[in-house]
Amino acid sequence: MKKLLAGLWLLLCAVHAAAQSFPTKPLRVICAFPPGGPVDVIARAIARELQAQLGQPVVVENRPGASGNIGAEAAAKSPPDGSTLLINWNSLHAISPVLYRQLNYDPNKDLIPVTQLVSFRQVLVVNAGSAVNSVRELVAEAKAHPGKLTYASTGNGTVSHMAGVMFTQLMGIDAVHVPYKGSAPAMTDLMAGQVTLMFDHIPSVLPQITAGKLRALATSGPVRDAKLPNVPTMQEAGVAGFDTSAWFGVAVAAGTPREVVQRINAEVIKGSRAPEFTEAMAKLGYDVVTTSPERTAAILKTEIDLWGPIVKASGARVD
Repeated sequence: MKKLLAGLWLLLCAVHAAAQSFPTKPLRVICAFPPGGPVDVIARAIARELQAQLGQPVVVENRPGASGNIGAEAAAKSPPDGSTLLINWNSLHAISPVLYRQLNYDPNKDLIPVTQLVSFRQVLVVNAGSAVNSVRELVAEAKAHPGKLTYASTGNGTVSHMAGVMFTQLMGIDAVHVPYKGSAPAMTDLMAGQVTLMFDHIPSVLPQITAGKLRALATSGPVRDAKLPNVPTMQEAGVAGFDTSAWFGVAVAAGTPREVVQRINAEVIKGSRAPEFTEAMAKLGYDVVTTSPERTAAILKTEIDLWGPIVKASGARVD
């Protein structure tokens, strides 16, 4: 028994020492989206801070494709030593496992959430020339003309798509989903009057709202967004139970020692408070939000329970 306890003690000491000495080699931050986009900006901003704090090179590696699953899989299958970080996002964990018929990994088993990093809410928008000026009027129009309204999304299975599904379910209306390959082409058609409405992240559509090309009807979340203070929340607009948001965070491969996960959490939180990082996120319209690994896992559990049934009800599936 004494030998067993002594062995366990030595193991604990070794794990603690490894966490204290972490990192002992260069780190990479996997961005599962193309260079130059907002996720890439997040990745490079936090990588810069981590490199300054940790004294090791931190390189951003862009691995786009398959709605982010190529990069996420690479991170999930990396050595579980904390040297590879993934900029993850809530729909990767809550939507992808239900949406995709086959994944070569399980984001909820093969990745450990470390922290949230930035969050942003969605806004329901219509063409600025639309006769619809409120959610109430939009619902009335949909009920008067079943199946005539169309809602754009940034792609099948995205939060944008699922927000549209949630809205139609809660309000009991029939509208046709029109998926696009990203926000930009969806907005182009919305501004041209080719589709009726769209849910998108506030940072993505704020310039068009400000320019008077799109009209914001309501925002997600329990309180009004500071960037659109005159726009009511979906709750205020009469859509009880509607609350969607999106966030990006940091995850590592499953099996990474808890002490290393805690160290990365502390370093990422420290980096997120640096003036250069907060300024970069403010320009994107993101709110900096950090959490403990345990709190992040609990948030994901709630979102998995929320989005799973909605994805199933939408009937959306990707091979």
